[in-house]
Parts: sequence; structure tokens; C-alpha cells
Amino acid sequence: MRKKISRTVKLVTPNWMKKGLFIAKKKFISRKKSKGASSQPAIVSKKQLVHDFRSMGVRSGDTLLVQTALSCIGFVEGGPNTFIEALIESVGKNGTILIPTFNRPPKSYSDSNFSFDVRKTKTNVGAVAEVFRKRSDVTRSLHPTHSFAAWGNQAKDFLRGHDESDTGFGENTPYDRLVKSGGKILLIGNNNNSLVHYIELQVGFPLTHKEGRMSVNVTDDNGNLKRVPLKLHTMGERLVIVKDSSPQNRDYVLCQDFLVIPYPGRKSEIQALGFLKSHSPFLEARQKQLQRKGILHFGKVGNADSCLMDTRPFYRVLYSEFKENMVSHEKEYAKMAACSSNWNEIQWYYLVFGNEAALKLLKAWRRLLKIR
Repeated sequence: MRKKISRTVKLVTPNWMKKGLFIAKKKFISRKKSKGASSQPAIVSKKQLVHDFRSMGVRSGDTLLVQTALSCIGFVEGGPNTFIEALIESVGKNGTILIPTFNRPPKSYSDSNFSFDVRKTKTNVGAVAEVFRKRSDVTRSLHPTHSFAAWGNQAKDFLRGHDESDTGFGENTPYDRLVKSGGKILLIGNNNNSLVHYIELQVGFPLTHKEGRMSVNVTDDNGNLKRVPLKLHTMGERLVIVKDSSPQNRDYVLCQDFLVIPYPGRKSEIQALGFLKSHSPFLEARQKQLQRKGILHFGKVGNADSCLMDTRPFYRVLYSEFKENMVSHEKEYAKMAACSSNWNEIQWYYLVFGNEAALKLLKAWRRLLKIR
């Protein structure tokens, strides 16, 4: 039976997809072998995590939003539970912890089967988020695609009414309240800073959401059903025009990298995609200035390069820069919005076929925008 199914799958699968899957498989095996050949990661205890959080600048009473890649830390003794307990000990009984518990969205506005159950819908943003949302002392918001889970002194205040925001990142959402209350964001092992979505909406960045709107069924903690408005995020990363690149040789950076680049390896990843081959002096200078002012703090949590940011002054700086950027390059952003589907295709090629094919598409996309 298994052989029959295998033969059928091979017959119906197009050649381009077979090739992509074959390359992806080879890359996966290669990475697995290289990891196996390296030395075993050090064991990271709860005591060390608390020490590292303190060294980064986390204090008792803080309101702290955390986005983490647990595997980058090392082998955490006790896994996600230990990590969460270390966070709780660090902020104390007067503190608040927020963790995004985003889940897979519907593919289109016509998807009438999509629904969200705050008790049962799994998150797709990592093991820490999934374990955190299930805790009995944690509350989860009712936004159907971009929910947050919260523990602590102000947990319910931060999550209240989140389902009333169709985007999940506008006014009176967890990010809005975090910025206005002067909370902190801790990025561990990555720079997937979802604050970028809040800033994008505030400055009116193009193409953050698909045209249209839908209502979806949401089930709360008591099993009650309600209808909630939802706008769908556009897939793929949005690009920011770099301030100090010349009009003759205009360059771009991903939105998340315009905010902050918290670990050295990210530079090589950006360069591999064809952006900022020498990196941007403007972004480097701004980041150093924010560090000197104490708005950004860099350090290690276990083995992971990490970044702690003070959201209120950080938002003020980035809002002004984004707004100025939008006004200065209004026509170019209009072109980017018109060609957005090409960027989504480049991302997909990069994941399946690798860097070389992605760069070919990137060059074609730049020609479309008349960029050298």
C-alpha cells in the first residue's frame, strides 16, 4: 500500500517541486551532520538563566515581552518550563511577562472554516510560547491570529479588548500598551521583533494587510462563542529604503533589520540576500547611539546573542525615522507596493532552491523597479 501511494505521489508531483524538495532534503541532512559533528552544547540551568536575564538589564517589577529561539540558548535543564520559571523569578510578583502566541492564519478572506479557540488553538511560534499559554496562571488574549499570553500583575490589563483590533497591532493592543507604559522587549537568539508591525501601522507603511476584512468565530475560556473582526497580514517581509544609500544605487533592508540587528550572524544573512553588501553606516551609527543612551542592551542568554530594549524611547526614535523615510521615498514605496508579489516569490525561492536562485530573482525584481 505504501509503495502504491509513493508511486502516485511521484506521478502527480511536478518536476520543479521534486527538485526543490530534493535540494531542501540535502540541506537538512547536511545541517544535521554538521550539528552532530560539533561538541555537545553546555547545560544551562535556571540559576544561570536568572543571572543572564539580570545581566541583560531585566529588573524586578518589569513589564517584559519575550521572543526567544530556545535552541540557541543551549540545552536548558528542564526545557521551556525552566526558562519560564527563570523569567518569573527575574521580574518578581510585581512584574508582568508577555509572550506572543501567534497561530497559523486563514489563507484568504473566503476561508469560512477558520476559527480560534483560546484554550485549544496551538501557537506556531515555538515551544516556550506553547508551554507558556497552557499554564494555569497565564491568560491568553482572544485575537484570532496574533494573540498574546500574559502572566503577572497586569496580565489582564494588557490583554483586555485585544480581539476588538482587526489587525492585532493597532491602538489598545498589547504592543500599544507596552510602548505607552514603558515596558521592555527581550529578544533571545533572533531579531524577529514583532514591534515592527505596530510601528508599520502607526506610520502607514504600505501593504501591511490584504484588502478586505472578515469575521471569524472565537471561543473564550468559558466556552462562549463570539464573532471577531479580522484583517489578514500580507505574507513576506516588507522592505525599508536605506537612508544613506545613493539614488543611483538605492538599497533596501528588511523592516525587522531596520529596527535592530542583535547578533553578528545576521549581517552575513542579509548580505547573502543581496542587501547592504557593506552594511549601512547610518544603521550602525544609530544602533551605537541607542546603546550609549541605554535604550538598547546587548548580551548573552546562555549561548544566545540577545537584545533588551526600552520600548518607549526606542519607539520614539524609530517612529520619527520611519515617518521621515516614508515621506522622502513616497514614489519608490508606491512602486514596491505594486511589485510586492515578486518579493514573496523571492522568499519562497530562497527557502526551497537556495541562495543562488533567490539572487537571480532579486536582480530581476530590482530591474522591475529600475534599480541598479
